[in-house]
Amino acid sequence: MTSKLSRRGFLVSLIALGATYLLPEDATAEQVDQIWEEALKTPWYFEVNEWGTITEPDTGVAQRWGDVFEDIWPDGMETYRDVISTVDACVPLQSHFTALASDEADRLAEIPPRQLGPKGRKLLASLEEDAFDGWRVWVKSEGDAGVARFRAAIEDWLQQPADAAQIAWFPVGYGAQGQAKAFFERMDWDERNALGVVIIEGDHPGSTYYAAELKATIADANATAEALKLPFRFRPEGSA
Repeated sequence: MTSKLSRRGFLVSLIALGATYLLPEDATAEQVDQIWEEALKTPWYFEVNEWGTITEPDTGVAQRWGDVFEDIWPDGMETYRDVISTVDACVPLQSHFTALASDEADRLAEIPPRQLGPKGRKLLASLEEDAFDGWRVWVKSEGDAGVARFRAAIEDWLQQPADAAQIAWFPVGYGAQGQAKAFFERMDWDERNALGVVIIEGDHPGSTYYAAELKATIADANATAEALKLPFRFRPEGSA
């Protein structure tokens, strides 16, 4: 049984999870084999909860939105369309922009209509008419000249504490559960099947549950991992 992942790729994946194997970037095939043998003696452990969900125990809890949405890059936004597409792709950021647009509407409402001018009055009307999606009209009305302002708002949001209550909108690969799923997705199907690991991508229509699950017993899965000479094992959640 051969794996889609080379030994080097396997070790790199485990190191990304937190394993402390020392693998130089220019490691020779001989060095990789030596580190592999060491890894077999001190395997990496995944944890399995009472429902069979596999997690990566070394993954910390995100403190900032920027830790959750690492692919949001404000410096790469050059046009107002870039801003809209970035916000559209992130539900928690949409909520933030909805709140910012509400603040903007409150600010505009305090300005006398004559001073506000036709453009300001039109924007205020749009923001008051659509409290949820008015932010798009606001961003568009500012045009490319407003990109710096919105870029700064996004940079500020990325530094704010992440709201765990919105985890349903977090990226699929985020966190201990997502990291474990991503690891096992890279493995050969035959190996996963022998271990008793299955990939779940929504356990019912509309579900946000994405995970790797262990259907075999931990003892049987570990015996298989040892027989296949794989450098990881399983253990019950919280047993470390």
